[in-house]
Amino acid sequence: AQVFEAMVEGCLVFDAQARVTSANPAAGAIFGMDQDDLRGAEIGRRWVALRADGSIMPSAEWPVSRALGEGRTLRDESLRLVDVEGRVLDL
Repeated sequence: AQVFEAMVEGCLVFDAQARVTSANPAAGAIFGMDQDDLRGAEIGRRWVALRADGSIMPSAEWPVSRALGEGRTLRDESLRLVDVEGRVLDL
């Protein structure tokens, strides 16, 4: 738990329904939210993901959804999110 909290990289842990179950302080800073507020967040309700061409990416194509659905780790994934306030996050 101490390593998770001290990481400089933002880290989110998801459940099988792609809800955030845990977030470290760095993730909170990236998302502009308190890490406690991130817990329980449903990513598809708070953020819209965009493909490289600017079109909306369905939640089934999001890296977290693909990793959960395929039961494997994905690496070197990037994602552009737009939150409900219009703020763009390139992850």
